[in-house]
Amino acid sequence: MTVRQVAEQTFPTDGASASKCVRDVLYGNRIYKRVYERPDGAHFSAIVQPNIPLVLGTDVTVALEEVGAQTRVIATVESQPAIMGDAFGFYERYVRDFFSALQRAMQTEGASATSEIVFGRSVSWVSVVSVVVPLLLLLFGAVGVFHLFNWLGWLLILMFLVIIVPTLARMVRDMRR
Repeated sequence: MTVRQVAEQTFPTDGASASKCVRDVLYGNRIYKRVYERPDGAHFSAIVQPNIPLVLGTDVTVALEEVGAQTRVIATVESQPAIMGDAFGFYERYVRDFFSALQRAMQTEGASATSEIVFGRSVSWVSVVSVVVPLLLLLFGAVGVFHLFNWLGWLLILMFLVIIVPTLARMVRDMRR
């Protein structure tokens, strides 16, 4: 199961100008690695590699759709296959940072966004179940360990409350969007 974050924003410019700005953002920022552009100039892919040691790269795809005199930019960020949740909001931040950089590039071209960033649904019920079941096992394990080792049980329960509960709250909030 992977985490996927999809967002879009519309700009009052043609596809060629939008493509140039997306190209400038992806090639001009050091966190984007292995940038690939399809020959049509409307589809890009890259890997976001933050400057944090031991953090895996994340796939980013950008698609441009011309809608009349405007261009819709759709950015998709997809995690590695083993990642089941976004506890710290990295994926949404990647999308927001991309669109912030794109807005700055568009402003240098004389265009500004005509809409806010619209995020799609980023979590499915399958991913919620795949996270909730192991977490319940962790909670029951913590309660079982509590009877054997008092301090270890409290530590696991504290870990559950501090890390897991906010993750579940974020997932439920994302599903309601």
